[in-house]
Amino acid sequence: ATVAWKLCAVKQFLDFAHKRGHLSKNIGDGVKAPRVYQKEPEALSILEARALLNAPDRRTIKGKRDYAMLHLMLSTGVRLSELLGARVGDLGTKYNNPVLEVLGKGKKPRTLKLAGEVKEALADYLLSRKDAKKGDCLFVGAIKKDILSEKLRTRMSPRAIQKMIG
Repeated sequence: ATVAWKLCAVKQFLDFAHKRGHLSKNIGDGVKAPRVYQKEPEALSILEARALLNAPDRRTIKGKRDYAMLHLMLSTGVRLSELLGARVGDLGTKYNNPVLEVLGKGKKPRTLKLAGEVKEALADYLLSRKDAKKGDCLFVGAIKKDILSEKLRTRMSPRAIQKMIG
């Protein structure tokens, strides 16, 4: 992969030099980059997924949040950035099915269908967050107080989720 990237840079430089008239012919045209093989990502086994879902203590609000988040990630394949950008108001129904509307790559809207268990986990978590409004982040981290002593819930950081899983 490193050789391919370096070769790409050299070929772009030679193309630039040819277009500017510094080279009479682009000598990098016939050079082919080496084929880069990518191994497929490893998926969790069913036992590993169950162990991950059984880890949070669902008697606490943090445990309910973690369980709902893990269940959502495992059942929909939502990206971390999409998960962190989701708001309470993004939950809804489409054709009588529970869905979560997220912004995917390139700010494109994406609709994720929610299985019954995920819907129940999210409902249980949101019931414990009595003050959640439609504009609030779906998954919040620490509670901080501002100068006017109003409670502000902060969005979870990607690192916090990575620590929780990892």
